[in-house]
Amino acid sequence: MLNGPGVSISGGTMGQVTPLTLPVSQQDCAFKWKYEQPKPDKVGTTLDEFHPFIEALLPHVKTFAYTWFNLQAAKRKYFKKHEKRMSLEEEKRCKEELMAEKAEVKQKWASRLLGKLRKDIAQECREDFVLSITGKKPAMCVLSNPDQKGKMRRIDC
Repeated sequence: MLNGPGVSISGGTMGQVTPLTLPVSQQDCAFKWKYEQPKPDKVGTTLDEFHPFIEALLPHVKTFAYTWFNLQAAKRKYFKKHEKRMSLEEEKRCKEELMAEKAEVKQKWASRLLGKLRKDIAQECREDFVLSITGKKPAMCVLSNPDQKGKMRRIDC
């Protein structure tokens, strides 16, 4: 969840496979696939976690967002497994565990969530989105990139 004027959003990076061109003498195969690990600039972090979009919006992520999102996921998982709702005591225990999580874990989660949100928003709308959240521009709607079925979602900010 993001904290900004009129905002309403609820809702380990793996390595990348890249082709390597072979020398002319080995052109029986056009390219090979190489598995590349992400290049961390700090221990336990990747460069993508410090993108300007993420850095600008990270201070606007509400402190309870990690707990809320993960509690909802735990409740859905519990319901799927047991076909009944989680008891109030179980929900409170789960909430307390999530609230006790280290701040670094919560910040990494928020960075990854913002990274996914960035990829979700159409490139031409990203700057407007950041400016709306940070209060430098009036609240506006931005379009998401279409999903696999070609449907688009409206993201209110």
